[in-house]
This record gives sequence, structure tokens and C-alpha cells, in this order.
Amino acid sequence: MKLLLVDNVHLCRDDEGKYYAPSIYNYKFLQRYLNVFDEVRFMGKIKPVDYIDIERCAVVSGKNVEIYEIPWYQGIREMVSKAEKIFPVYKDASKGCDCIIFRIAQIESFMVYLLGGRKLPYAVEVVNDPEAWVDMLPLIRKFSVLMMRQMIKNAKGSAFVTEEILQKKYAIRKKKAGSFTTNYSSVELDKKIIAKEPMIFPKNEEFRIVHVSNLINNDMKGHKTLIDAAKIIAEHGYSFKIAFIGEGDKINDFKSYAYKIGVADKIQFIGRINKINDLFAELKDSSLMVFPSVTEGLPRTVIEAMAVGLPVLSTFVGGIPELLDNKYLFRPEDDIGFANKIMQLMDNPEELQNMSKANILRAQSFTVQRLSVKRNWFYKKLKESIDNSFVK
Repeated sequence: MKLLLVDNVHLCRDDEGKYYAPSIYNYKFLQRYLNVFDEVRFMGKIKPVDYIDIERCAVVSGKNVEIYEIPWYQGIREMVSKAEKIFPVYKDASKGCDCIIFRIAQIESFMVYLLGGRKLPYAVEVVNDPEAWVDMLPLIRKFSVLMMRQMIKNAKGSAFVTEEILQKKYAIRKKKAGSFTTNYSSVELDKKIIAKEPMIFPKNEEFRIVHVSNLINNDMKGHKTLIDAAKIIAEHGYSFKIAFIGEGDKINDFKSYAYKIGVADKIQFIGRINKINDLFAELKDSSLMVFPSVTEGLPRTVIEAMAVGLPVLSTFVGGIPELLDNKYLFRPEDDIGFANKIMQLMDNPEELQNMSKANILRAQSFTVQRLSVKRNWFYKKLKESIDNSFVK
């Protein structure tokens, strides 16, 4: 049985015809679907390149994986400007497949659904909340919310990244006969990675704050809020450093802003960390993660930090309230609230250790060993629903 998997994916293709991605979308990611389906057709916007940095990119190509090429574009405006080339490709995406999994809310999923994907049985993996896309035009947000509700309503099955939050907003109360639902995260945590003991926080050591966002192309992950908080903390005489992990064209703007408000010596941008073990090592060397994100589903960044026992401060968006206690959550723009809590924690190693202990316990719910059971069940239910329809 052949599955079409639709998401917002950017891939690079080398001269040998192999595909790579600087993200989670590698062959290992696709293996979770291949555990149940015979073949996977994976859609991606393709950018031909002469050189692949294998330290930064992972191989997507592999056995029983077909890459379905979408002409390269970035953003809705460019998609519309190239509609004559792109829309026919979307329309034909499901040909030769038996079923579809749409990861939503993504514009690519909406377009395939509208242009031809409704003809096949499908399930949805709900990984974010379009209502929180504050950087999008209100009309696009409204369209995305309506599309998400419509797709969930007509899906064979729905898998939500949260345990309750997105379900309360988008789940259909009156389910169709035979429909099925579950929840699981996209994170991949081997249980061996989960810390055995909480971290220790010596009071006299320099306090190291970390922020992780693989792409730094806008301020949706709260970089400016954290830099503003740094100014407040510095004015109170505390010794600390902030390490921003990630890469993107907005970094120089943030560096200039930090210099402008007088905290450039407190801020460091250390680039993207591609190897997961190196990332975990960086997290373990930190004292606190601060993640003032504006919009999320259930951020893997936060879960990975929790897994190593790192205390985390974040925001009341998406599924984050399912991960952290409310007293560690703030509005995305609340630099004063973040600063005051950070200073309080710097003076209270015991509370940091309690946070570490609680985070380790919560992260145990997200091991690949546990999540694989839910994913396999969901994919098998989709496959069985198609097999049963053929029998009838």
C-alpha cells in the first residue's frame, strides 16, 4: 500500500539525484510511516544544488521512498505567482497512491486537499494551530482555521500533537462511524537519553541561558523578548550569558539590537547544531532554557531540554501549558515577567533543581518507545480502513 505524505517541506537535490533536508525530515523520520505502509510518496519543494553540506543536512532518499517534486518557492505570494506550474503538480500528487496523511495546518496540505486529495481516504496529523499565526494576514489565518476544521471533519482519523488543547479547539464532537483519533508528538527521544538525576546548580557559577530555534528568520520564537529581558537582568548586576542556537538571515538584526541596548557582551549566536548528541551536550551545559515563542504546536525544542533535566521558561501558546507549570509561563512579549523570573531562579538553585526533576518526569511520556505504539496504531487503523472498504 502506498501512502502520500503531505507537509511543508523544503528539500535539496544533488547532481546524483539524492535528496537532503536541513531539518527533521530525513529518512529516519519517514521510517515511522514505512513501519506500516509499503511505500511512501513524500512531497517536497525541490532546490537543485551543486554542493551538499552533509554536516548540516540529512539524507531523505531511501528504500521505498519516492520524492514527489514541487517547483521551488517560498511563501504564499511566490506560490501564487508560480500557480500555473505549481497547482497542476499539487493536483496530480495523489495519483497512484492508496491513501494520504496530511500534516496540518500547512498551506501545502490545504492545496493538495482542494485540488484532488479529497478523492482518496486520508488521515490528518495536527501539528500546529493556525489561529496563532500572528505573522500571517488575518484572511489567511481565517482560511487556514476553516480548512483545518473541514479536513478534520472528513478525515478517517485524526492524530493531535497535544493531549487536550488542540482537541478542544478543533476536534469534531460527533465523529463519523469508523473514525479514530489519538495523540502523539513528532519528537524522537530514546529512553536512554532521558536524564537519570536532576541537574545541580552551583550558585556562584555564571548563569547560562539557552534558546533554540533552528531557523532565525523572524521574531516568532521570541529572540527580541529575551534580549530585552537580558537588559533588565544586566541592570540588576547579575552575571549571565545567553546562547542562541540556530541560523538565519535575522541574526545580524538581533546582534545589532543587542548592541544598541547595551547587552551585546551578554549575547552569543552559536549557529545551528545538527547532531542531536551535540545539541544535548549544549543543553546539559546550560542553566536554563528561555523560549518566548509566539506560536507553537508542541515544541520539540522544549521537550528535548526537559529530557536532559534543563529547567524551562516559555509561553502560554499551543500545547506548552501541557508541558510546564503555569508559573513558568508568560506572554510572548513579557520581557519584564521573564526577567523577574530568571533573576528569582538565579537566586534559588533549589527551585531550579525541582524544575529539573519535574521536567525529567514529564519528558518520559515522549520516548520513541511510547510514541511509536501510538503512531503505529494510528497508521494501521488508516490502512485497515482502506482494506475493509475494498472487502465491502
